[in-house]
Amino acid sequence: MYTREERHNYIKEQLTKRSVLRVDDAARELGVTEATIRRDFTFLESQHALIRNHGSASPVSFNAIDVPVQHKALLHSEEKMRIARAAAELIEENDTIIITSGSTIESLAHVLK
Repeated sequence: MYTREERHNYIKEQLTKRSVLRVDDAARELGVTEATIRRDFTFLESQHALIRNHGSASPVSFNAIDVPVQHKALLHSEEKMRIARAAAELIEENDTIIITSGSTIESLAHVLK
């Protein structure tokens, strides 16, 4: 019999290996009821450890978490600057553009200054 913490660790570990973990598979693998797994998924989702789907869970991608743009700007910064420079070349004098927010857009704003 697995403790709650052991089940949670197992679920998180499995989600590093799989793109989807089904409730029925996890219940069978851990020898518990599907209701127990659904409660585990609910708890782990509240901890931002997974994303619940109908009958399954998926790993949380980095982009799914609300991370401050200052932290995201540090990730893949060279690629973001390459994208920003390429986008800036497409913008001509007196063009009107509409942009959203994000760390790549922040790089574009620096290039356009």
